[in-house]
Amino acid sequence: MTAMGKYGLNLLSNIHDSIDDLKSAGFINIGGDILSASEVRQLRDLSGELLLQFEQETRTATAPTDFKRTGVGEGAWALTRLSQHHPAISQTIDKVVSDKNVKTILKSILGTNYKIWEISLRRSSPGDTGLYLHQDALGQINLVILLTDNLAGDGATSFLPKSHLVAKTAKSLRVEAPPVLLNFMRGLLKPFTGRAGDIGFFFNRTWHGRFSNQSTKSHDVILIAFFPSGATFGFGGSYLEPSQKYLSEIKGTELSRLLDPGYGTELVADKLYKVASDGGNTEAPFSLQIADPVGHNLKTAGWRAYVVILLLRIIMPLGRIARRGMASNRVDTK
Repeated sequence: MTAMGKYGLNLLSNIHDSIDDLKSAGFINIGGDILSASEVRQLRDLSGELLLQFEQETRTATAPTDFKRTGVGEGAWALTRLSQHHPAISQTIDKVVSDKNVKTILKSILGTNYKIWEISLRRSSPGDTGLYLHQDALGQINLVILLTDNLAGDGATSFLPKSHLVAKTAKSLRVEAPPVLLNFMRGLLKPFTGRAGDIGFFFNRTWHGRFSNQSTKSHDVILIAFFPSGATFGFGGSYLEPSQKYLSEIKGTELSRLLDPGYGTELVADKLYKVASDGGNTEAPFSLQIADPVGHNLKTAGWRAYVVILLLRIIMPLGRIARRGMASNRVDTK
């Protein structure tokens, strides 16, 4: 067993069990058998150098850059469009997305015409306060590559197991637990833990956030966002399309097929693309089915998910009342 308990298998030979566990739990660590130790070290070192380089250049930049400090939580950094900034990084990520086991998992939950929306590096620095509990875009799946050992879960993405099968969304239930609350719930949430080089997946519909980083080390991960057959994805703000120069450089690779928004998609609005549907397959990909688990007769979420959601629905209004009272007291004392 890994630090992720029964959700981490580390046995790529048992790929169908891995898929079943992913569909059941909403996230999984399949282990580190795809990349060599030297490839992981190179990926970590090059990514780290790029992050620092972009952070320094952003201080004087006037146009949008691929470096992000907003939207990722206090104490975390991110670098988007990661693969196009160094050919060695691009080659290594191409190896990951071309791996037969990775492709088997992705096809089983996304259909055959899935696309990559974004490839980013995220760093959780010491003192990172974490990220609130939330869900992301409809149908989205993330592939995770750990670049540093993280067995304690400091600064790690954390999940509410089986919550992707809850029919109502966190937004409709008005539940977006702040990071401070996540840290009090460490016994109820499961962090994505493992060794450098471990690879995993999670549904972005699974309620997830990020634990604070209480260690003295930074923890880096690569996040590759996919969208399934029939879904839509777009670009804007700090999420920019891959450059045409980069796409021409990697033409003919699996990564090119997945990244090029002009291939296997339909432009439905400005910078908004619809992924081609699977020909002849009338059943929606699993990552879209979980948007309506009742309608698709999927297994119901576990009792733990409902207990946590109930607790959050009780706690969150109390927190809002307390914040309003504190604000009122500050006004009264002026």
